[in-house]
Amino acid sequence: MPKVLIADDESDSVANIVDYLRRRGWDLSSAPNGKEALEVLDDSFDAVVLDLRMPVMDGETTFNEIKKRPHLGHLCVVVLTAYGEVEGAVRIIRRGAYQYLQKPFRSEDLMRILISGIAWQKAHVLRGSILKCFNAEQVLRHIRLVVAGTLHPDRMDIMLLGSEGQVIGGEPVDIVGSRDGGRKFARHVVKSKQPLLVHNDTAAWQAVLPNARSLLVVPIPGRDDTVSGVIHIESVGEAVDESWIDVLQYLADLTGIGLEIAEEVDQQFRRVQSMVDELSHHISTPLQVIKLQVQTLASKELEGELPQSIASRVRDRLKAIERNADAIAEVRDYLRDVSRDLKVHKTEVDLLEVLDACRQEFEGELKEKHIVLTVPDRLTQELLIEADPNLIRYSFQCLLQNAIEAIDERRKRDTPGATTAAGDCITITIELSDPERVLVGIKDTGVGIAPEKRNRLFEPLFTTKKLNGRGGMGLFSVRRVLNMHGGSIIERSTPGEGADFIVTLPRK
Repeated sequence: MPKVLIADDESDSVANIVDYLRRRGWDLSSAPNGKEALEVLDDSFDAVVLDLRMPVMDGETTFNEIKKRPHLGHLCVVVLTAYGEVEGAVRIIRRGAYQYLQKPFRSEDLMRILISGIAWQKAHVLRGSILKCFNAEQVLRHIRLVVAGTLHPDRMDIMLLGSEGQVIGGEPVDIVGSRDGGRKFARHVVKSKQPLLVHNDTAAWQAVLPNARSLLVVPIPGRDDTVSGVIHIESVGEAVDESWIDVLQYLADLTGIGLEIAEEVDQQFRRVQSMVDELSHHISTPLQVIKLQVQTLASKELEGELPQSIASRVRDRLKAIERNADAIAEVRDYLRDVSRDLKVHKTEVDLLEVLDACRQEFEGELKEKHIVLTVPDRLTQELLIEADPNLIRYSFQCLLQNAIEAIDERRKRDTPGATTAAGDCITITIELSDPERVLVGIKDTGVGIAPEKRNRLFEPLFTTKKLNGRGGMGLFSVRRVLNMHGGSIIERSTPGEGADFIVTLPRK
């Protein structure tokens, strides 16, 4: 539920608002003036309600301070005004506040404005994420989270429709083949191309709204003025308000844009994949010929044919040719990895078992190099996720291998020629504070990552290691695998203190 701060020195008014919203599950805090409001405001809040007239620091000054703090840029700001203060409220709205409400007002009116404002703010943030989505599943997941986190419907369906209006997919995935009533509303909206708001006091819809107080369906625009789907929400408690229509329609428009981008990306991906496969085939044959000729020359043809001094120089040149042929073959394999459409076969996986298996695989190398691997005590009997066990295991293997290589590189830098050193370690941590997600940290005492390279860490063919100019695919592939599982990876290390990667995965 939304988290809101009420900044107002009229205690009775604040008490009424707090009581009304808390009874509906909202998380409320209050402050008697702007100064105290700024002391408690952090990025966990969704909105702040500011009275214009307050002692110590008034609403307008408080708003100006909020605008100076980047971590509060996502806040929905609603301004409370007394009679005759509208000019000041309008001035603040022009600078970015969402709306104003003139006293006296009803708590339900404030709630509607807050719901709408929070949704708009989250939709604005969502817009950037949607434009980066690579498949329809990601688009629908983002939209569902914003709708669920702001409008809080009792039921929500996102239906994707085929050319003949049939349901071909959606969120949740079990929507296909179910919800006869929902499909009736979908057909109505597809035909009219307009939002539909229905309350259960409408006799014509009583039969299909027996357990809901109200319903709202909006169209998802497709190509060429078509409708590619609908977003359908129902409310059992509070009635759906008309102010939700614009918010939900904006989200539906974003969904349509995101789905078009995802479709275009998929088509481009298929074209690139076909081109890379063809290119790889044409590269492989001459490479094999080059390597075979080089190996034959180096092992047989030079023996007794040339003076030893000349043969030695020729062999060096042949080795250089072979190294570069290997480099070309490696780039060819990189291109295949980038273009390959990974097949994910998800099943129930115990993440703790995956991490333990990785630990055992590297146990010999870690012991030989005197690197201590610290893993957390078993927090639970099992930590279940829905994942492809091979791909998830591969991801953590890559991260552990990178950590070992980073420690090796730091040792060579600090003590040239050294292969071991005391005090080097790799630390794995697990955080379970979020009931829906698990955070796995992998931190090392290696060479660290230069600030100017951090923005490119997850690019294909980019590496921080010295590999004769050739780039790596490890982190690119790891992020790709995690994204396909609904997860993510970030790097948050401090320069000079090793690398620190945080992997996030949804819990089962």
